[in-house]
Amino acid sequence: MRKVFWLFAFTLLGMASPEAQVFLTGDFVLEISDNEGRVIENAKVDLVKKRGHMYIIFQEETDNGKTDVLVSESGIIQFQRQRVEDNRLISQFFSGRTNGNDLIEGQHTIYIDGQLDENLSGHFNLIRNVIRTGSPDKVGAHLGIVHGLFTFQNGNVSGILDETYQYSVGFPMGITVHRTNFSFDLEMVAFISPDSDSESALDADRVSLMLHPGLLWGLRDGMTFGTRLAFELGDRGRYGFTPLLNFGNIVPNGFVEVVLPVRFGSGQDMAISLGIHLGVGF
Repeated sequence: MRKVFWLFAFTLLGMASPEAQVFLTGDFVLEISDNEGRVIENAKVDLVKKRGHMYIIFQEETDNGKTDVLVSESGIIQFQRQRVEDNRLISQFFSGRTNGNDLIEGQHTIYIDGQLDENLSGHFNLIRNVIRTGSPDKVGAHLGIVHGLFTFQNGNVSGILDETYQYSVGFPMGITVHRTNFSFDLEMVAFISPDSDSESALDADRVSLMLHPGLLWGLRDGMTFGTRLAFELGDRGRYGFTPLLNFGNIVPNGFVEVVLPVRFGSGQDMAISLGIHLGVGF
């Protein structure tokens, strides 16, 4: 069964190819912050894709308000902006990537008359302007594989290499409703818990299902923090919660997620586990 995990993981990586990367388009607000996190500008922009080429339009600028956008094979989005203000030439360079939640974020640098201004250089966000579009929700989905690594229970720690470790592999599938600042994700996980040493057919490979709804909050640099409720169905099902930290766009459209399941019930002591979830988003 451990071979199933690696086979499925490589399949997911294959699905998350650079050609599958889809960047956001539409009406956005470009929020620019300095190196101390203070917002120094909010500019209304349109991110447009035509004939396979992307460019950004600064809505309130009439001169040179249209700028090409470059998207690399690794999923990095880059663009620059130049304008004259108070007889000074201001050049800005932006580099970031989407976190899949109506948001593109990254770093920017500012040059004034050719000289780098380190104080004004900092972070930027391209946030979808939901007021203008009138469509604050975006529905997505994800598919993956989750694998337990360690479990702490009854004062003992067991790992995947231990003979006493209760090995299982899960296949999460979820529907996500994205809001501007957070997401609600309705996930179901099908688990296979094999027992190759069992002589009883009743204790052989067991399939179970878990309901796993949760709330997710987007962080910087493509990371997402969240917590899920867990309800394992069946006679031996347990319940609890699952904190998680998601690293998006490790490969385009792919993610790696560290999960920390905490479980109670079913006549057993509380258990805390550590696992890894590999998946792709749509």
